[in-house]
Amino acid sequence: MAAPTSVTAAGSPQLISGTMWGGLALSLFFFIFRIYVRLQSFRTVYADDLLVLAAWLMYLASAIIWQWDLGPLYAQLTSYTGQGPPPPEFLATLVRFLHTEVSLIFLFYTSLWLVKLSVLIFFRRLGQGTRGFKKWWWCVLGFTVISWGVVIGVIDYGCLLGSVKHITGECAAGAETFQYWTLRISCIFDVLTDVTIITLPYLMLRKARISWTQKLALMGIFSLTVIVMIFAIVRVAIVTSTSAQGNISWLDMWSNIEMAVCM
Repeated sequence: MAAPTSVTAAGSPQLISGTMWGGLALSLFFFIFRIYVRLQSFRTVYADDLLVLAAWLMYLASAIIWQWDLGPLYAQLTSYTGQGPPPPEFLATLVRFLHTEVSLIFLFYTSLWLVKLSVLIFFRRLGQGTRGFKKWWWCVLGFTVISWGVVIGVIDYGCLLGSVKHITGECAAGAETFQYWTLRISCIFDVLTDVTIITLPYLMLRKARISWTQKLALMGIFSLTVIVMIFAIVRVAIVTSTSAQGNISWLDMWSNIEMAVCM
């Protein structure tokens, strides 16, 4: 992440907070409905439900961090815009903001991948007995876990957790390009994991003894994952199209929109 000398108000703190808490409330409603259906139908909850719960708790933690820490810091940074050279405390505020931002990025990707794992476990339960399904399921699981390692590994920790001197020196020179490609790499692995996960229900349906009308209807339901992929692509496209000074606010807002849609 480049170290700007001012922060453009790409998204107001109120807008970002509203998006976060609104998405959190909506996802909680659907999670409660999910648990209600499970208890009514099966009288129990499954491991995939617990993974979704863990993802939602991480989503909640992200909202709390923003509301009580990042939000006020972001408001301070944007208050310096257009006022000439920033005051001495600007850099200290910026460094604290970037240090805290790391936790939000980690929570976002980890919660997103927990939802992916919950879908995998759900499909494993459905695909029991389908020929060739188990081997392919393990391949998809392995790729999903490796992908999480990649998106966590390419985070620019040096420029997010560095000192004032490092952030304003080396990071200011080339971190914008690094971040540009980091977001794209993360998006590619995000979309690819969703694509591989979608192949699992199609493998089951191909060998299922039901009518083609029923197969097409189920394929349509499973293809709703495409909506999440679209939001993942839009998130990166919008963030990388804004100025380097404003894209962190958009990154936080669109990350929460994608998380809400995913859950």
